[in-house]
Amino acid sequence: MRIRAIAVLMVASLWAQLGAQSDWTTVAQRTKSSVVKIIARTSDGEATGTGFAVSADGKIATNYHVIEGASRIFVKLPNGRTVGVQRVIASDKRVDLAILQVRGVSLRPLPLGDSSAVKVGQEVCVMGSPLGLEQSFSTGVVSAKRVLGGFEWVQFTAPISPGNSGSPVMTRSGRVIGVATFGYEKGQNLNFAASVKYLNATEPTAD
Repeated sequence: MRIRAIAVLMVASLWAQLGAQSDWTTVAQRTKSSVVKIIARTSDGEATGTGFAVSADGKIATNYHVIEGASRIFVKLPNGRTVGVQRVIASDKRVDLAILQVRGVSLRPLPLGDSSAVKVGQEVCVMGSPLGLEQSFSTGVVSAKRVLGGFEWVQFTAPISPGNSGSPVMTRSGRVIGVATFGYEKGQNLNFAASVKYLNATEPTAD
């Protein structure tokens, strides 16, 4: 009986691992059609980052610092096509967020989660363009919820690199809980995301 019980536990553990792997695979596949590469041209050259669709009509969220000071901004779509950004329709430098508008494209928006429901230890994933490597996927956990400069930030362990700025930080259900913004280079996986609640509060930019 003991051997049978151990075998049952082993099978249950294997199924749990396979289920977890399948969940992340599903999230990764579903997210690919919503995440884009941001290319910002400035007087100093070209900067790149990540963005993701927040509406089907071409509204894309990213970090403000990705496009700050840019004379031209482009979006490289999941299908490889590059299109120009019509305008920055909203921004908030305090939480490093911006929303861009592109026309003539149809993107699958990522669902936004509830920042108040985020828990320490919760598993999360990130998809973006670290060092220009588009649609790179990584996983980790929420390691803390912090208030910095009077604003809420999600600290997480999923690896990110330059180029990940603006990447969606998502739960197993594929809901965005934050926007990857910065990390501490002197530590290991000490990364921070602007809380998703600030996306809805981002103020329109004057024409």
